[in-house]
Amino acid sequence: MAPLVLPPTVTGFLLLLVFGHRGLLGRPVRLLTGWSVPFTPAADIFAGAVVAFPLFLRTARAALAAVAPAHVDDARALGLSPLRAALRVVVPLARPGLVAGVALAFGRAFGEFGATLMLAGDIPGRTRTLALAVYDAAAAGDDTAARALSAAMLVIALAILGIAARMERR
Repeated sequence: MAPLVLPPTVTGFLLLLVFGHRGLLGRPVRLLTGWSVPFTPAADIFAGAVVAFPLFLRTARAALAAVAPAHVDDARALGLSPLRAALRVVVPLARPGLVAGVALAFGRAFGEFGATLMLAGDIPGRTRTLALAVYDAAAAGDDTAARALSAAMLVIALAILGIAARMERR
């Protein structure tokens, strides 16, 4: 849950310490495979996922906890294994909450700035996200581009919130 309360730049810096070229995990992975996380498109995805995961987790926990234990007991009494009971009973009943959690997490990751900038950088055509492009346009004084990109992000964010709200009502 730490990424939920830490400033995103701190989360990104901690990710860089762990997965950077000299990081706790980054160095051994690079030495063994030649692959590194920082300043790659994968770093964009990873930073967004780390920052957004707590939103999904909180929503998923609530959705799963709302499934009555009696449903699982009935499925088990009918001969389903614990795994099959979870997959055939619990997940379908919790699906709206799980989808809402995915939508909220995607929305959070979509707008991520700080952790993404720290871990992935802002490399045009490689790691630049829409949020970073808004910042770059505004910093360059290109208000027209900043407004257009912001409007596009607002439309996408409202659509994500609409999906999450619809799923939560189910």
